[in-house]
Amino acid sequence: MYKISNIKYLFFIPSFYGFLTITFTYIIFILNVIEYNEISLQTHFIINLSILFFLISTFITYALNKHFFVNYTISNVKINKGLLIILYALSFFGVFIYLNEYFSFYGGYINYFFILFSDNSSELRANSLIASESIGIQFTYFGWIAIGINLIQILNKKISKIWYILIILTFISNLFFIDRTRPMWILLIILYILFCLNVKRIQFSSLLKRVTLFLLGFLFIFISIGTLAGKTTEEKLYEGWDISPNAQNIVFYLTSSYFYLDYIICNEKPDYELNRTINPALKVFNSIGVIEKEPKSLINEFYGQPYKTNVGTFLEPFYRDFGFFYMIFGVIVHSFFLNYIAIFFLKINTPYSLFLVSNICIINFFSFFTPKLNNFPIWMFIGIGLILVIKKIIIKSA
Repeated sequence: MYKISNIKYLFFIPSFYGFLTITFTYIIFILNVIEYNEISLQTHFIINLSILFFLISTFITYALNKHFFVNYTISNVKINKGLLIILYALSFFGVFIYLNEYFSFYGGYINYFFILFSDNSSELRANSLIASESIGIQFTYFGWIAIGINLIQILNKKISKIWYILIILTFISNLFFIDRTRPMWILLIILYILFCLNVKRIQFSSLLKRVTLFLLGFLFIFISIGTLAGKTTEEKLYEGWDISPNAQNIVFYLTSSYFYLDYIICNEKPDYELNRTINPALKVFNSIGVIEKEPKSLINEFYGQPYKTNVGTFLEPFYRDFGFFYMIFGVIVHSFFLNYIAIFFLKINTPYSLFLVSNICIINFFSFFTPKLNNFPIWMFIGIGLILVIKKIIIKSA
């Protein structure tokens, strides 16, 4: 029997996030808050299958690991301060490289900031793809690792609170990318770590209040970056419920992925290549000359009638690679396999493993909107995690 107070332990589990976000946004979608064209039975089936598998996987994982969740305590391993400084330095170096390439497009940083604070700030987002392949972007992900590990050390009183300054500066530096997902991603890492370190003390009612406050915070960031990117409007762009134009924008952001997914299922044939689902590996192999063919860009084309979008839930790359049955495989990977990986790393019980699990949960948090499992930072974080596991095995064997 499940007590209401034990619901809080479900937040340890990646599939729980997928169940929550897909269920919530799918309900908004089928309520026609924005009037899309009717989607196919195939698309309805795969979405409902995803919700069902996420739910089943959540309760199986909880039942098998309830005792572990209730007694979870993070290890008191102390991280070398020099390592944290190196990680932060790499992140700031990456931001410098990116902005140097970005500023040069506008003729220098003075012109950039002039546009930033003008009525034409939407140009910044429109032209952001000019530096999207910058190596600097990859360096910034080391700062995300630093934030996660550093926060654990501060909360465990293993390091001074003055290190919060570097956490804040790293977060601010990521706002230069004018990307809504990036700051939310970092905040979700922080929130997951805060939850895990305080789960024993926090009451379920208090957790609900805090989640509500954080959702309002996310909404504020979403609107703020949207304003900067020129995505706010005073004109209604979509048919549907009688809500404000900016509220329509938010609803479109939350629900248009189902419409896009249906469009590609009904109008495209799979490539029968692993261009999208293992994209980071293919890019690495291409860059070192192992394969000649350059993998396709993960930036999608805009499709749809009567509205256009370019996001198609976590299922989109699976369909485009190998079709409908590969999508079902993708559902199993996201619902069951990610849970297994997360529990495995939680039980390793190091600051880095907790950081890694936060990112595995984030994969499913964004599953209603866009795929994250095929993004470079996820492969990078999991790769580092596996290297640390192998290192630990070798040391034990020796």
